Amino acid sequence: MIDYSKCCIAFTQEKDYILLKTDVKAFVIAFDKPKNIEFRKSLICIFNYFESMSVAVNEDIMDEAFMKKYFRNIVYAFYDDYINFIKERRANKKNEEIWIEFTTLVEKWKFRN
Repeated sequence: MIDYSKCCIAFTQEKDYILLKTDVKAFVIAFDKPKNIEFRKSLICIFNYFESMSVAVNEDIMDEAFMKKYFRNIVYAFYDDYINFIKERRANKKNEEIWIEFTTLVEKWKFRN
């Protein structure tokens, strides 16, 4: 996870990253380019990790209070940075379930508690 995070942090210095805030459709196109393969793999792995963590919390396998206290800042940061990308990915893939456990949990923590 540390290497994936480093890759994502490094990508924030790339011009393609700016598209995330200005033109999410163009960001998705850039995201799929071969030159961004390491970033793409890293971001997907991070979101898959967050998704599995969220499932564990939602199924009472992991303690929610502990997970929120420990992971809150990082999941909020990724949510805030990439929620528009997640929504666009869901629309493009015609699958509203993509990372749904993650987004539902973060929204619960941010907006309902």
